[in-house]
Amino acid sequence: MHAGISSPEQRRAMLLQRCASQREQLCWEISHIEEQLGGVQRGIRIAQQLTTMPGVLVVGSILVTLAIAGRGRALKLISTGLALWAGIRRLRHDHAQLAGILPPSD
Repeated sequence: MHAGISSPEQRRAMLLQRCASQREQLCWEISHIEEQLGGVQRGIRIAQQLTTMPGVLVVGSILVTLAIAGRGRALKLISTGLALWAGIRRLRHDHAQLAGILPPSD
């Protein structure tokens, strides 16, 4: 046989070795991706827990508003937000009454 030509057994062994090497590299890449996604998943779980606790969400929003807008402007924004929220609640309540879902309130 010539030096450049390999037997089918040698070619098969070389291909099996390449497969094993690629499989090992792929396993390493997958574990690396899983590690990165673990942090993202923890962040998502934390965000989901925070959204189920409206008090924490409200307090956090107020603190962020204070930090960004300053005290005077933040109080104005917060009072406007509360008035808007109350208006929306009233509108939803009135809509439910008109739709016959809630009994009329006196």
